[in-house]
Amino acid sequence: MLYYEKLINEDATEWVLFIHGLGGSTKTWKYQMDRFSKEYNLLLVDLDGHGNSSQEEAVSPYKPTSTARLIDKILVHENIEKVHIVSLSLGTLIALEYVRLYPEKVSSIVLAGGIVNLDRFRKIIFRIARFTTAHFPVEQAYTLFAHIIMPFHKHKQSRDIFIREAKKLNQATFRKWVESVGKSNDMLQNYVSIIKNYKIPTLFISGKRDYLFLDGIKELCKKTKEFQFHALKDCGHVCSIEKSNLFNNLTLDFLDSIQPKKHKYAKMHIH
Repeated sequence: MLYYEKLINEDATEWVLFIHGLGGSTKTWKYQMDRFSKEYNLLLVDLDGHGNSSQEEAVSPYKPTSTARLIDKILVHENIEKVHIVSLSLGTLIALEYVRLYPEKVSSIVLAGGIVNLDRFRKIIFRIARFTTAHFPVEQAYTLFAHIIMPFHKHKQSRDIFIREAKKLNQATFRKWVESVGKSNDMLQNYVSIIKNYKIPTLFISGKRDYLFLDGIKELCKKTKEFQFHALKDCGHVCSIEKSNLFNNLTLDFLDSIQPKKHKYAKMHIH
């Protein structure tokens, strides 16, 4: 079973599940824990091979599937019937996969720095990334990968956060997760269909400087009017840390808006 932590609010009945990104851990959410625990019970997990979770035996060739199933074992063990999911970067793939596998257990989903709709250019980038993780020493591979996906000076804050967290992983774990990102595109239409069919309120939050993934999210949200989307100014990929106060406000407002279980739709917003 994956390592996880709980924060219980005795006055709360609803749960928020936090799923971090590549190289992260439960500590990724340190800027969210105090704010969210005032209104919700919190469940924070360390992904397979991250933090205090060991490298699990694969039960699926697509790693987000294996991890989503491991997360569900935690929910079953803790008798948690339904969750709001807040996810970051790579964690958004796992969140979407959890929705595909267990849609009836998801009240809403928030995707920060979401990874969707990889076009040919972005697939090439991830092929280069897989090569670097396979042929370069560990720390060099992480640094090269960070500069590939966040190359410009304005990306420095996101890049530094990523490198710091990625160094905590072993090379085999890092490589397997990078490979999973490259396979994500094939699943996208399934995710969209399930979210629509089950009417799961969905919010995307991204930084306007997230050059690698932002265009795909904007395109998806234009096509799928049910999705809410906020783009944060002067912010890169790791928006839940770089703009934590704004991220918290937007996410909590979103969750509050669906408490009556009445789905509110919104257009794109630039902050």
